Amino acid sequence: MLLFSAVVALSLQAATAAPAQDAVISETWELAYDVAITPFVEDYRRCLNYGNRIARGLPDFEQQHRSDLPRCTKVYQESIEASNRMMERRGREELFTPEDVTRAFDTIGYIHVQRGRFVDDSLRHREQRLARYTTTHAPSQAPLDQPEQQAQQEVSLPNAEN
Repeated sequence: MLLFSAVVALSLQAATAAPAQDAVISETWELAYDVAITPFVEDYRRCLNYGNRIARGLPDFEQQHRSDLPRCTKVYQESIEASNRMMERRGREELFTPEDVTRAFDTIGYIHVQRGRFVDDSLRHREQRLARYTTTHAPSQAPLDQPEQQAQQEVSLPNAEN
């Protein structure tokens, strides 16, 4: 068969600490395309991944990843055009049609945004676990800003000699 496919299966798994309480965050994506367009796929992915990410402690990575799509519109369009030319030049445009090429590049953008969503979901999940932990586990030690001696005096038992 003249059509060689490159398959990229990306899987993000998060193991659960307490399966009864915590939901598993996982998703698998698959991208199949003709190996001849690999350089153009890499160009588009490189453009998407080039953006700066700002970790502010807020779950806004999906929005940051989504903002890469308009920034890379020119690379997206040029990559689709070059991929279609490559398929035509190799005589495989009927095996991997222009619609297939466009679908492959749209899938790359979708996967990119979903990765940002996954990071956001992980942050939210962690915040929920922390909130659950803090409500169920009262602090059992003196505040960290107290000197160690004061903390020991506060928890010392009264003299039993009386």
